[in-house]
Amino acid sequence: MIQRRTQTAEYWQEEFTLVKKDEAFLYDHILDGGKPVSTAVLAEALIGRHCRQEEDLIEAELSKGEVYQPKDSYKAGDALIFPVFEYRLGMVTGTRPGISPEYGEFTVIQVEFDGEDGFREFASGLQGDHRLNRVEGESEVLVSAELSSPQELHKLYGDSVEAEVAAHLEEHGDFVNFGGDWFLQDLLVSVDEGSLNIAEALVEIKGMPQATDDFLADLDLPTEVSEEIRLLSLSRALEADERFDNIGDTGRDLWYLRRLTPEPVVSPPARLVIEDIKYDRSDISDELLLIEREVDDEGSGEEVMGPSRPIYKTAIALTYPHWRSGTLPLTVRTRGLFPQASNHHTPIVLVDGQSGSRTQGWVVHEEAFVYGLTEWYRKYQLPVGAYIRLE
Repeated sequence: MIQRRTQTAEYWQEEFTLVKKDEAFLYDHILDGGKPVSTAVLAEALIGRHCRQEEDLIEAELSKGEVYQPKDSYKAGDALIFPVFEYRLGMVTGTRPGISPEYGEFTVIQVEFDGEDGFREFASGLQGDHRLNRVEGESEVLVSAELSSPQELHKLYGDSVEAEVAAHLEEHGDFVNFGGDWFLQDLLVSVDEGSLNIAEALVEIKGMPQATDDFLADLDLPTEVSEEIRLLSLSRALEADERFDNIGDTGRDLWYLRRLTPEPVVSPPARLVIEDIKYDRSDISDELLLIEREVDDEGSGEEVMGPSRPIYKTAIALTYPHWRSGTLPLTVRTRGLFPQASNHHTPIVLVDGQSGSRTQGWVVHEEAFVYGLTEWYRKYQLPVGAYIRLE
C-alpha cells in the first residue's frame, strides 16, 4: 500500500514550502472568488491542491510500471515504480545472488534511474515480512475513503501551512492583507487624496471615531464594485495615511485622527512606566509581599494576585502615579472590565456612577492603564489612597 506524503505530519510541518506555482494558484483562487479570503481558507485550498497533485502523480507513475515489492521476483528489463523515492521509475538492468542471516537466500536486483550514474541495488524474492510488501488483498493505493480530507489535514497541520502562506504572501506585492484577510492589489479601488480629506473632515466634525462604512455615503467610490471591496480598499488607504489611527477593538475597525488623540495616550507619562527588573521573590519578606498585594497595581501580575477571572465589579486604591496622571491601572482584577484589543489604544466612555455624566476615556493596552479621569478626580477632590469602585 502506498503511503501518501501529503497524509503525514512530516510533509506539512517540515517539508512543505510555498513555491511559484502555489502562489499562482492562490492568486487565481482569490481572483475567482472576487472577495477577500482568510489565511485559513487559503491554507485549506492549498492543502487540497497538494493532495490532488500527489494523486495525479501516483496515477501517472503507476501506469509506467509495476510497484516494487521485496517479496516479488524481477528480471532485467522490468520497469519498476518506487513509492519511497516519490514514485520514481527505475529499470532493472541485472541481478546477482544474495544471502542474509534474517531472510536467507534472495536475489539482488540492480536498478538504474534516469539522471543518475550507475545503479542502485534492491532485494527481490525475499522470504518473510518486510515493511515494503503489501498485505494479501491490500490494494497498491489507498482509496479516497481511507484518506484524510483536506479539511481534516487542515485541522491537524493548518497552523504550519497558514504560517508559510502568510509569510510568503507578505513578501509579494500582488497580495494585500487587512484584518487577516488577503486580496489582490490590482482589484483594489483607488482612493484619492480628496476622499481621504473628506474622511478627515468627517471625523473632526463628528468629534468621535468612525467605522469604515460610516465614510462610504460621503465618498465617491465606484458603486459597481462590491461594498466589501470598497471597504477593504478604503481601510487600506486609511491605514497608510499617517493622519488616521485605527483604534478599534477585536474584529472592528474604528478610525480617529492622531492629532485629536490625547498626548498621554500616544506617549504614556514616564511616571506610569514600570521598569522590568528581575528579582527573586523568595528574598522578599512576608510583610512586603502582603503590601504588594494591597497595592494591586499594573505591575502585580497573576504570580502576585492569582489567576484572573471574569468580574462585573471591583474596587481599587488610587495610587499617586495614577492620581497625578488622571488614570487607572489595568490590573489582574480590573482588566476584565475593559475592552481588549491588539491595537495600542481603544476609546471608551466612562460613566460617573453618582451623577451619570459621561466622559471620553481611553484604554491603553500595552502600557496597561485607562486615561481620562483627571477632571473626575478634581471634581470629587479624591486624595491618593481613595478607593474607586468600578462596575
